[in-house]
Amino acid sequence: MSTYTSANVWPVWTSTSYTTSTVSQSSDATSTWGGWVGCDYSNGTSATTSTITYTDSSAIWVYWAEEPTLKAISKEEQTANDERWAKEREESRKRAKKLEADKKAAEKKAKELLLDLIGEDELKVYEETGRLFVKGRKFDYIVNKGGYVQKVDKNKIIDLCVHIQNRYTYPETDNVVGMKLAIEGNEEEFLKIANHHSPRDIGELPRAACM
Repeated sequence: MSTYTSANVWPVWTSTSYTTSTVSQSSDATSTWGGWVGCDYSNGTSATTSTITYTDSSAIWVYWAEEPTLKAISKEEQTANDERWAKEREESRKRAKKLEADKKAAEKKAKELLLDLIGEDELKVYEETGRLFVKGRKFDYIVNKGGYVQKVDKNKIIDLCVHIQNRYTYPETDNVVGMKLAIEGNEEEFLKIANHHSPRDIGELPRAACM
């Protein structure tokens, strides 16, 4: 902590003309503020007084306190800027529209794959609920379209944090299919990989599509 006596903190702080200034401060010549404003401490008249010489013209505060250079924009420049910004907004809108179209097409493909696994009637249930019931060798599971899995253990349900690698680069239903295949293919490995959270009692299982 520095104690300034011969110069107030704020005038020194906001000064943009750095020559020399003598202030009474702590004997720590490596103070944070000294490094910030680019000053060099030389020997003072006592253990608590140093002469501060501002030598660094690239000091952070010099740039911070420097008044901005204002320039008027002509009508022609403003028109050109408006046209450029309008073009950038339109290009951004087109990219977002294409991304959304690609996402819908990918999700449609993923549902076609799921259709092969569960049939049309159950696919309708899945589209309504966003949930798929999967029966493992040891436990039952509810795989949610939103990206999480719940393990059913007698009258309890346990949240499992597990998903396919790079899940957010794939359609939601791809993750559902991946979780179904992982559970049915190697349930023990699936449970080993998953993080288990929030076991709680459950009265009735939510509606979900199944085989």
